[in-house]
Amino acid sequence: MENIVTSLISCNKIITKKPHREMYPDKQSPIILRNDFECKSEDGEYEFSVFMRKSTAIENLFSIGLRVEAKSFPNGSKEHIGLTILRCNGAHEHTNSVTNKNKFDGFHIHTLEDHQFIKGLDDRIDAELTNDYNNFNKALHYFLVSCGISNYGKFFSRIDMLQQTLMESDNRDN
Repeated sequence: MENIVTSLISCNKIITKKPHREMYPDKQSPIILRNDFECKSEDGEYEFSVFMRKSTAIENLFSIGLRVEAKSFPNGSKEHIGLTILRCNGAHEHTNSVTNKNKFDGFHIHTLEDHQFIKGLDDRIDAELTNDYNNFNKALHYFLVSCGISNYGKFFSRIDMLQQTLMESDNRDN
């Protein structure tokens, strides 16, 4: 049986509140660029928000995350709560604290565990190293596809063009 969090991450979604055309400075930190958008599952049952943060000082320091904003959860809660269920991060040092104590430095992906989701806890999310991306644009493309956001091309057409160029470049190098 597929787990709850994996189902929420991979369910087909459509963007309902579009992102800004460009990332913009974060009011709380002058070296951080940000952007956000909202989406919902195609069946209308779940609402999600997406956040993107990127450092202007350190190239590969970024975070792209998916939060579920649902009115009801499998545990019976009727409260409107939000939980970060997935985060694609840039290269920085991280130490896991929930399921193991693995420490590493590199591009990594945080995925909420089902037991954390059921309890409504997203303050500590373990991560795994990834080779699926090595910069912000590739991470964004990976994120949009992995999260099943079907209409992202309307808002991120440059990402598709960039990804195609990168794939063609990779093929020429091999």
